[in-house]
Amino acid sequence: MLNSTVRLMFLACCALALWSEAAFADATGFYIRESETVFEAIQIIEMPDGQLSGRYESYSLDEKGKLASMSVGLDGSIAKGQLVINFKKSMNTLFTTQSLSGEVKSNALLLIWEGGTGVFQKSKASARNDSLEKLTALGDQIVWAREGKRLENSYQETKATIDDLSSEQSSIHATILEAQAQYDSLIASRAKRERRISTMNAINVSGDVQYKLGVEIYQIESEVYSLNSEVDRLSNELGGKIRSARRTVEQAGEFCAKSGEIAKEIEFCAELSKTSHTLDALHSDLDSLFRDWYNHTK
Repeated sequence: MLNSTVRLMFLACCALALWSEAAFADATGFYIRESETVFEAIQIIEMPDGQLSGRYESYSLDEKGKLASMSVGLDGSIAKGQLVINFKKSMNTLFTTQSLSGEVKSNALLLIWEGGTGVFQKSKASARNDSLEKLTALGDQIVWAREGKRLENSYQETKATIDDLSSEQSSIHATILEAQAQYDSLIASRAKRERRISTMNAINVSGDVQYKLGVEIYQIESEVYSLNSEVDRLSNELGGKIRSARRTVEQAGEFCAKSGEIAKEIEFCAELSKTSHTLDALHSDLDSLFRDWYNHTK
C-alpha cells in the first residue's frame, strides 16, 4: 500500500498531467470564422510528432450576390500550443507559400498573419454546410434586390416612354393623315403628267417637252419614295419603343410574380397592370394607324 507521501506525489503528477493537457490542447479540429458575407474554415489534423496537415476554405459574397470560393491545403507544426501554418503553393496563393503563426487555446485558434489577426472557433464540420446555406440564401436576396432595383429603373423609363407616346397619339395621327394627303397629291400629279405624255405621244409632240415631263415624274417619284421612307422610319421607331416597353413590362411581371406577397409592397408591381393595359391600347392604336397607311398606299 502506498504511503501518504507517495500518494501525494502521485496525485500531484496526475494534476500536472491534467493541467498540461488543458494548457496545450490538441490542435486537431474544424475551426470557423464568419461574418454576414464571409465564411472561413480551417481543418487541422495534428500528428503525434506535432506535425500539422489540413485545408483552408473561404467563401464570400460580393456586392452583386455572387459567391466566390477558395480552397488551399496546409501543413505546419505545433509545440506547446504555439503553431505555424503554411498554406501550400497553388493558384489561390499565386504559387507562393504563405505562413501564419498562432496558438490554440481551449476551443479557439488564434492566428496572426501579415497585416492582420483572426480568431477561429472550434466547431462541427456540419457548420460548413449551414453557413454555406446562409450565404447562398443571402446571395439570392442580394440578387433579388438588385434585380428589383434594375427593373424599377427600367420600368420608370418605360412608363415615361409610354406616357410620352400616349400624349403624342393625336400628333402621330395628324402626321400620318398629312402624309396620306401629301401622298395622294403626289400620285395625282404623277398621273396628270403621265396622261400628258400619253397625249403627246398620240400627237407627236417634241421630245424636249416629254423629257421635261419625265424629269418631273422622276422628281415626284423621289418625293413619294422619301415620304414612304419617312413613314417607315417613324413606324420602326415607334414599333421599337413599343417592343422595348413590352419586354420591360414582361420582365417586371415575371419578377412581381416570383415576389409573392412582397409584390404588394413594391410600387411598380402595384402599377404594372394599369401600365400593361395602357401599353396594349397604345400598341393596338398605332398598329391600326400604320396598317391603314400601308393599305392606303398600295
